[in-house]
Amino acid sequence: MDNWKIALETLLKDWQGRDDVVGTLVCGSYVTGKPSKRSDIDVHIVLENDVTWRERGNQIIDGFLIEYFANPPGQI
Repeated sequence: MDNWKIALETLLKDWQGRDDVVGTLVCGSYVTGKPSKRSDIDVHIVLENDVTWRERGNQIIDGFLIEYFANPPGQI
């Protein structure tokens, strides 16, 4: 498994199994296979429609910058 995927799985462990999380969408240059030295991993965490909160954050895991956005579908 690619190292960036391992870093991504580490981030997503905190979100897995939550009732308010519907799924995730990963996009960007790592997914397309063309990352550069400045690339980050972009993650959309899809929340239930009726949540009343949103979250955006950055984490560095194993040297990979992961930018994540947690939103209900109407905000994506």
